[in-house]
Amino acid sequence: MQLYFEKHDSHIERAASSSAMRTLLLLWNSACMDREMPDYTMLNVGTIPHLAARTLVAIPTRDDDYQWVFVGPEVAEDVTMPMTGVSIRNLGERLGPFLADCFDQVTKSKKPLYTIHHSELVNSVHTWENLILPIRMIDGTISLMMYNAALEYHQNLLESVLETMHEGIISMRAVRDDDRHIIDATIISANSAAETMLGTPLTNLVGKRLSDVEPGLWKSDRWRKYVEVIETGESHAYQTTVAVDGSARQIRFNINKLDDGMTATLTDITHFIDANEKLERKHEELLAANDALKQQARELAALAESLENTHQELNREISHRRALEIQLRRQAETDPLTGIANRRRILERGAAEILRARRYGRRLSTLMIDIDHFKAINDTYGHAAGDVAILSVAELCRSTVRDGADLVGRLGGEEFALLLPETDRKQALALAERLRAKCEELTIEHDGRRFSLTVSIGVATIGDPDTDIMALIDRADKALYRAKHEGRNRVTCLAA
Repeated sequence: MQLYFEKHDSHIERAASSSAMRTLLLLWNSACMDREMPDYTMLNVGTIPHLAARTLVAIPTRDDDYQWVFVGPEVAEDVTMPMTGVSIRNLGERLGPFLADCFDQVTKSKKPLYTIHHSELVNSVHTWENLILPIRMIDGTISLMMYNAALEYHQNLLESVLETMHEGIISMRAVRDDDRHIIDATIISANSAAETMLGTPLTNLVGKRLSDVEPGLWKSDRWRKYVEVIETGESHAYQTTVAVDGSARQIRFNINKLDDGMTATLTDITHFIDANEKLERKHEELLAANDALKQQARELAALAESLENTHQELNREISHRRALEIQLRRQAETDPLTGIANRRRILERGAAEILRARRYGRRLSTLMIDIDHFKAINDTYGHAAGDVAILSVAELCRSTVRDGADLVGRLGGEEFALLLPETDRKQALALAERLRAKCEELTIEHDGRRFSLTVSIGVATIGDPDTDIMALIDRADKALYRAKHEGRNRVTCLAA
């Protein structure tokens, strides 16, 4: 995969997804005190202890490189390799030069820079966002403070499903100007089926802008429809002819909104169109034969019966395809191992619930649940036993919450999320404690062996800072991290 990246040196507060990142930018601006950048004494990791865990500091070296002199503990845990003292240009053949170029820009301009790039060092994270700030040291040199946050997480299972799908999938992120108008879109991912249908290598799609892939697009009504999908969320579908290896293929595009972008689902309907044309030709032939055989009632009746059978077969085929479509839609929102909601469904439902809660002043809580020492279960009893453990915890969660009101989902691996509408902090803590106790009492049998497990639970209830579902989930995840840090098998809540 090519390294996808973006850089923004203006309107950073709009581009940044992390609220902590926007807070740090405000602190940097305040510490400038009418100077081009703040002094080290005004802004350093010691003055921002609440942000230091995801902060890194680099200084320039004599060989036109940079070296990490401070790496926050959360960043170090993500990377799982020594970072302090490491040269920036040694961070991978693509990531290292990209960060070094960003540091050169900040050092020269003395202005903050916001970046987005695909992950090369951490498997669990797909895309990072960074805020790079210049700080003047006591000796007059410039150091670089970088706040790092995960923007998108890998969904390995979903990616595997996408790669086995017959439909092509292309996801795009909107490109906006300074006034937040959509001026283009960047392709951030595409599966092999899309590559085959379009006859275009993935290297010519991923990381490219639509203006490069399809010149002159904005002059068409299709581009206006794309913008409408991103701005309003209203889906759009169209059919077009694509030339692949000298043959014309009929491709149907279904466009749907995804965050600040869209996904295109491509279906090759050439076969269906050919079959329909053949069916129409056959129908015409039958009508001509009917005119010629009006006097032969027995043959006409047989022909009518044949047409009726064809019609019934066609109805069965339509019913089958409708059922298949419903099944695929359900699979796209369901975790295949446990049958509960997947990450996509949790985020979609969560976005709707947090909007309702903020608009009408309703209560909303989220639980993040993680099976303690899950790797040890896999190592000791095998991965099949680990799957049984995940299924047991999922069923316990599903049987404990309110049916039809609450939503239980699996975010990936051994991590679960519970969405609890109309639930305040006290009620959420009580439910979390019940779940923890039930898990502790759980005895799991697999392949003639028995074992038990515990879970750690993070609780978060909606507050003023929670402008979107990811902010609420992030706070619950931090509470979960604290529960793990304090010894596991416990419930921890972080206030807004």
